[in-house]
Amino acid sequence: MFVATYPASFLPEANGKALHVRFPDLPEALTGGDDLEDTLAQATDCLAEAMAGRIARGDEIPPPSKPKRGQRLISVPLYLAPKLALYLAMRERGIPDVEPEAPHQTREDSGGVGSTRQAYRHNVRGCRMNTCT
Repeated sequence: MFVATYPASFLPEANGKALHVRFPDLPEALTGGDDLEDTLAQATDCLAEAMAGRIARGDEIPPPSKPKRGQRLISVPLYLAPKLALYLAMRERGIPDVEPEAPHQTREDSGGVGSTRQAYRHNVRGCRMNTCT
């Protein structure tokens, strides 16, 4: 079963209003916000960027851990969930990323089949890969 919700720890900053967030399952995913509403939005963006970075690099995506008391569950944004599900299914079944035969070969030359990572990069050009702040 595909689960795209990860626990996050929301910790108060010294000023008492701002919060910082960390995802125990994704050590590179750290962010913060000015208040709870901003922090929730930043946490969702941070989770998406951490996942996008792992997909782009071909890294493992850990399953979400069980949430602990005080943690909030953050969902992968809807635009990313299908790509994440496909990536995880391909890795689980040992299906390799399909690359064109030559660097100069186009998608049309390869019958429309390009790299999953290339297609992902093309679809999320606006995403700041691996910058979760």
